[in-house]
Amino acid sequence: MRDVSQHFELIEKAIEYSGATEAVIEIKRRDTARGLINGVVYFADGLRLEFSERVTIEKSRLVKSKYRYQFVQNDVAIFRYDNAPHHEHVATHPHHKHVGKKILPAIEPEFRQVLDEAARLVKDEGQSAGKERRSRRTRKTKDNHED
Repeated sequence: MRDVSQHFELIEKAIEYSGATEAVIEIKRRDTARGLINGVVYFADGLRLEFSERVTIEKSRLVKSKYRYQFVQNDVAIFRYDNAPHHEHVATHPHHKHVGKKILPAIEPEFRQVLDEAARLVKDEGQSAGKERRSRRTRKTKDNHED
């Protein structure tokens, strides 16, 4: 990968084909090798996936220095993946997954994996069955030197 914009485009494509009803995405590119993406992907009945990634391209490889993916229903977190450097007891430190009050080991997930997990939960709950899907996306992009 040569440009963080390629990674951000992959995220947008994954959302487009996820069955989400709406997405709000904010992208801040510091330069071609560094950027930040924040967003919320909305599903039926108030389910949503909140996410954030701070990424850099190092030797043509994408590196996430910080990430957080949280799936929420009625303002309660169903699960969250992150790499905050707490929970040192977890074998995959700093990477881990929150499920309820449990902290589980987890490898660093790809955005698409988390989105697919969220979509499966939506489907399993019967939230999207028989409902018309409409997709709307809002995107903000900033090319600047802010973080």
